[in-house]
Amino acid sequence: MMRPEREIKPKKPSDAAILGYNLLAFAAYTGLCLLVDGSSGGFVAFIISIAHFVICGIIGAVTSRWAWLLGGFLAVLIGFGTCVSNFTMDTR
Repeated sequence: MMRPEREIKPKKPSDAAILGYNLLAFAAYTGLCLLVDGSSGGFVAFIISIAHFVICGIIGAVTSRWAWLLGGFLAVLIGFGTCVSNFTMDTR
């Protein structure tokens, strides 16, 4: 008698992995913005982080995972901090 083969379902990434991927993507595009635009790259990175938040919000709504929304929120929060620190450094 033959046993039916089990379906192998791919594992979903953990919440920590989702946050890590989001922060890695944020670090990559912030670094690229700072290399290309120089001192104004922090503002560009902040604008891109808002787009990152919107995309993460859509993915979070579709997949019903709060980690995506949290990852997008952290990108905006860190992007805001980067933007503020660049403006503070430029005024001195």
